[in-house]
Amino acid sequence: MMLVAVWVGKKTGCDVAASDRPGGDLEGFIGCAPALFMPVIILGGIFSGVTTPPEAAGLAVVYGLFVATVIYHDFSWRSVRN
Repeated sequence: MMLVAVWVGKKTGCDVAASDRPGGDLEGFIGCAPALFMPVIILGGIFSGVTTPPEAAGLAVVYGLFVATVIYHDFSWRSVRN
């Protein structure tokens, strides 16, 4: 299956990865760092005793909405309400 993905990527010109550019790996990590912080909020809150699991889930939902709307601009607050 991986070979098919590579073949189609090369055929369509979509095979350029971020890591092919100088500094691409760091740029990719910085871009996804806000999303990667969510497990820290969930597990860190639970294991440190600051939150219970349901509270950590609520914090994760609020943080996820914040990251998706404010940082990544995937959707607007208006679409969240609807």
